[in-house]
Amino acid sequence: MYTVFYRSAPYPLLSTFDAPDFQTVCTHRVRSNTPLQALTIANDPAFLEIAQGLAARLLRDSPDGIEPRILRAFQLTLCREPSREEISILTSYVRQQIGDFSQDEAAAHALLSDELLSSQVPPAESAALVGLARALLNTDNFITRE
Repeated sequence: MYTVFYRSAPYPLLSTFDAPDFQTVCTHRVRSNTPLQALTIANDPAFLEIAQGLAARLLRDSPDGIEPRILRAFQLTLCREPSREEISILTSYVRQQIGDFSQDEAAAHALLSDELLSSQVPPAESAALVGLARALLNTDNFITRE
């Protein structure tokens, strides 16, 4: 992910994640994990665009169906296979999101990028995949690599 920033006004996300001062050399980063970091990722426009891009990739590259797309999203974001429990939770989440977005098409359209709007997939399903991507991007396993 690339972000344009200026030394005098760094991107706000960087300061939330304890980025070092850009005026000095940093040999060791302080590791922190605060609720503000999760809130920032959930609401940052850049992460919404990343989630939209991931959803578009899932629609383009993955076979039809919720479970194969969840498996692919898991592999792309967390670099591992999900457990049966994780698949079950995420499948019910995506189905619930599809139901909710089917009843509120305006909300579904508000969440979609131009690429997702032009796809052949119903907007409710595309919006649910954006929700899935946002959920995976906001997990501790994605944010913190150990």
